[in-house]
Amino acid sequence: MQTPSDNKTVLTISSHVIRGAVGNRVSVHTLEDAGCPVWSMPTVAMTWQPRHGMAHKLVTPDDIFTKWVEDILRSPWRGEIDAVLTGYFGSPAQAAMTAELIAQLQAEKSELIVMCDPIIGDENGLYVSSDIAQAIRDKLLPVATLIKPNRDELAWFCGQDLKNNHDVIAAVRKISPAIALVSSAFCENPEETGILLVTRDEAWLAEHKRFDTPVNGLGDLTSAMFLVHYMNGEALPQALQKTAATVYDHLHYSLSIGADELRLADAPLSILKPSPAARLQRVA
Repeated sequence: MQTPSDNKTVLTISSHVIRGAVGNRVSVHTLEDAGCPVWSMPTVAMTWQPRHGMAHKLVTPDDIFTKWVEDILRSPWRGEIDAVLTGYFGSPAQAAMTAELIAQLQAEKSELIVMCDPIIGDENGLYVSSDIAQAIRDKLLPVATLIKPNRDELAWFCGQDLKNNHDVIAAVRKISPAIALVSSAFCENPEETGILLVTRDEAWLAEHKRFDTPVNGLGDLTSAMFLVHYMNGEALPQALQKTAATVYDHLHYSLSIGADELRLADAPLSILKPSPAARLQRVA
């Protein structure tokens, strides 16, 4: 266990897989490894990530999801929650109910941190319904402290092509006042990949070597890891650099042992003290 100075409790709302490392399987492990108590709420459950083949999916019914939200709000432990991390949703109503849950929690704890990882698509387009994507855009982005879209998700939200990092920065500032991490940022070297941090006043780019791999869960690791550093009061550029380095370290290790998924449980790595694999530069 790697314990931060202030153990904050996180409610993470996303998908669950029986085998593999995506969604809550990644978020919960990462947060708990960093010393954060976690409440975990599944939006869908499936056998594994669909790239592996046939994977049957069960979407948490809206009435059950609503009852879970009501249970949380009635519970004597709701004050434990210091942050909410949202990811993949199985229906528009889930996103709307999550926004209501956040509003009620914020009414009692104004300093509640909200990280919205809008898992809606990639370079091939949306892989959720447009109704789900719109619900995330309209209900969750406005209440988020932090957002983590990839470049393609950001382009969908703002309705325009993004040709360079200046476009990315402008798009972030158009759609949300939140601090943003944008994965798949533009890099001068095609053999590298980057994460762009955008605030109202500045932007920073962290770059590391690109791996040609279909391994999923990197976005989940990114959002959970940056949330940890943010909750611990790290300066934002350093939080970005450490997050990018942690993603590199775990992907490199997983590929080095021939794994077809992120291998988090047995990785001989420190998530709070990663390697110097990521280079940092201010770009705006």
